[in-house]
Amino acid sequence: MNHLKTWLLVFTLTLSLLHAEGNLSQVDQEEYKETLAAVTSRLADLKERLSSKNIWVERFQVKEELQGLKNDQYVLEKNINRVWNKRDKDSKEKLAEYLKQKEILKSQLQLLGEFADSGYDTLYRIEEPETPPSVTNPVAILVALSYIKEIKARKNEYTLKQTTLKDTIDLLNEQIDLLVQERELLRLQEDSTAKAERLEVIRKSIDTSKAMMADFEPVLQIFTTSLSIFNKKVSEIELELNGKIKNQTVKLINITIIIGIFIAIVFLLKLLLKRYIVDTERFYIANRTVNVVSVLIVTMIVTFNYINNLTYVLTVLGFVSAGIAFAMKDWFMSILGWFVIILGGYIHVGDRIRIVKESEDYLGDVLEISFTRIMLFEDVTLPTYERNRRAGRIIFIPNNYIFTHMVQNYTFQGLKTVWDGIDVMVTFDSNHKKAVHLAREIATKYSKGYSDLTRKQLTTLRTKYNLKNSSVEPRVFTFIEDYGMKVSTWYLTNSYATLTLRSRISAEIIEAYMEEDDIQIAYPTQTLRFAPEDTKKIEEIESKNLLGKA
Repeated sequence: MNHLKTWLLVFTLTLSLLHAEGNLSQVDQEEYKETLAAVTSRLADLKERLSSKNIWVERFQVKEELQGLKNDQYVLEKNINRVWNKRDKDSKEKLAEYLKQKEILKSQLQLLGEFADSGYDTLYRIEEPETPPSVTNPVAILVALSYIKEIKARKNEYTLKQTTLKDTIDLLNEQIDLLVQERELLRLQEDSTAKAERLEVIRKSIDTSKAMMADFEPVLQIFTTSLSIFNKKVSEIELELNGKIKNQTVKLINITIIIGIFIAIVFLLKLLLKRYIVDTERFYIANRTVNVVSVLIVTMIVTFNYINNLTYVLTVLGFVSAGIAFAMKDWFMSILGWFVIILGGYIHVGDRIRIVKESEDYLGDVLEISFTRIMLFEDVTLPTYERNRRAGRIIFIPNNYIFTHMVQNYTFQGLKTVWDGIDVMVTFDSNHKKAVHLAREIATKYSKGYSDLTRKQLTTLRTKYNLKNSSVEPRVFTFIEDYGMKVSTWYLTNSYATLTLRSRISAEIIEAYMEEDDIQIAYPTQTLRFAPEDTKKIEEIESKNLLGKA
């Protein structure tokens, strides 16, 4: 392009000299026309490029338009002052017209008001980079990468503006040179109105281009200096953040490897527990313990690696935990209850327990013991028979109930049997000794296996606890009640199937008593005693009834 400009300049000077000497031949005239056409075409191309979405040229045009509006406003104010005090009709009409124009100018100035004081500041103003994020954990890596992407986008935006400004200045320089050359070429033509008008347009275009140059060149110097400083800061920040990201990535990989190895060890430990622990309850407790310890260890590994000021964090957590504990005391008490249950060994999965809450009680088998609650499967038992009349439900019991409610374990420490009792009422004139003997024989017959099993279990418990009474044989008691002698038979039965044996023994006892003539089942009865005159009347009524029937 510079070679073309030089050639055009030399050629224009040559044509000027030839024209001055009057030696412009036909060939020279053809070259003259071609040169003028090339200059005109290039100027049209430059005009198109300068007016095609160029933010710098657009801002200059807005500035010029704003200045023109201010000049018009100044002239309009002078005209208003000039006719303000005149009372003739023409002056009043002009004043109304001027005031209307003033309102229009005011609206236009308001629309362009945002550019009144800023000039080119908003275009070349470079904001300082925000404080880079601290990269201390894996989540901060994503934040740092997002930050780097953001400042790079800003850098590219500023660089694009600078490049656009440089290109605009180069285009303006070229435009000025071509306008000068066109002006020199036009001067070789004969004087005419079209020539004079074109020369005036060229003059205004040159003045406008020079005015743009006068505005843009200082802006380019400031913009270049500011952008250079910004780029250096961005490079330093990017270098620093990339180093921190690399360190955190390596740290994350190391921690991941450590946790992976730890999980593999835990997995192997669970396989060993499953192979060598045959008892289901013990395996369940061991497995849950391994899970809890594993989670705590992994949490500690992550915590100690990613928390810088651990003392401060612990202090804050202490206050926060106190507030949360007060607001969620039942939840925390349930977690504490879980530790008491697991570490104390009071309840295990598979145990049959009974929970008494106010006037309701639930009896069933433990399915699961979680951090906050016990899952209980309600079976058909004596409480369901007597009160609930429902069974098969899943009952969720908060762990904190072990501190505030009665919890009964039917299978504590491996015990599989419980004492159950059956009461039968016989009349006062019955042979109650025979009734006791029959009840004892029947109970002994059906509960012998459970008695032997309990004897072995109590022998084991005696090594841990002080057992005073370890008798396992059935017991029969007699008590005087309001309307008979109560024969209370107690025997050992399966903790998980008390109703089955109770039903069988009850039927056997009733059948045995019914076969004996001297044993009568007692019912609620009343004895009525009448006065002698009443007795005589009753006898008369009965005799009349007998005669009537005869």
